[in-house]
Amino acid sequence: MDKPYSYGYDAQLYAAVHRGTVGDLQFYADRASGRRSVLELGCGYGRLIPTFLAADVRYVGLDIHQGLLKLCRRLLIDAPKGPLDARFPPALVRGDMAAFAFAQPFDLIVLPYSGLFCLPTRQAVLSCFRAVRAHLTPHGRFVIDVYNADAFHEDARPEDQADDHEDWVDCVSTGGRDFNVYERSRWNWDAQVLQTSYRYEPLAGGENHWGHIDHHYLLSRELQSLMAREGLKVCEQRGDFRGGAWSRDSDHLVIEARPV
Repeated sequence: MDKPYSYGYDAQLYAAVHRGTVGDLQFYADRASGRRSVLELGCGYGRLIPTFLAADVRYVGLDIHQGLLKLCRRLLIDAPKGPLDARFPPALVRGDMAAFAFAQPFDLIVLPYSGLFCLPTRQAVLSCFRAVRAHLTPHGRFVIDVYNADAFHEDARPEDQADDHEDWVDCVSTGGRDFNVYERSRWNWDAQVLQTSYRYEPLAGGENHWGHIDHHYLLSRELQSLMAREGLKVCEQRGDFRGGAWSRDSDHLVIEARPV
């Protein structure tokens, strides 16, 4: 496996800050309704798992980060059980979303919360889409959401912000400690790469903790083209989780695709 996208990032610190996007829980609950099976790529610490278990589907979650999967497993122990659990207990798998293989196809494959941008190259993205296409049932759907990179890539440049500039993100509590969290990013415009670092400053004093995430972001036209190359046709493209129309200035890009 390649180096995890969140290298050097403690799972509990990650989970304390990265809590999802407003509206995405209901959105994915709606997409899972009536489906029999769901594969979640980049399941992280299990934020969406209760949503999918409530939909009573056969659930498989895949992630490359061992610490996050450990949090997932703890969550599953306490999760309410549905009628399908006796026959198809939820499964968690450590693996690479660019190279996965399962014996059975899925009605719904999801890749939420900009997880796609954690793949390091376009070849890895193509490999992911190829595997998705191979694992979808004939009437299945592939749903992703990412932040919309079009406007800032076209309008801004790395020199607009100093590399050592920090933004305060949040004050969080985890492991019995309180932290102020700050974010700083380095941007390679040509390569479309954001290297983001999170600094956790203990309120009670002591050593800072750090987490790092690299994002290889894609533009909307690139996403559609790469999907088409691997046999996925975009049937919905929205700018939010409420069905709003997408534009270059939308905060989000939400795509639903089907196999062709």
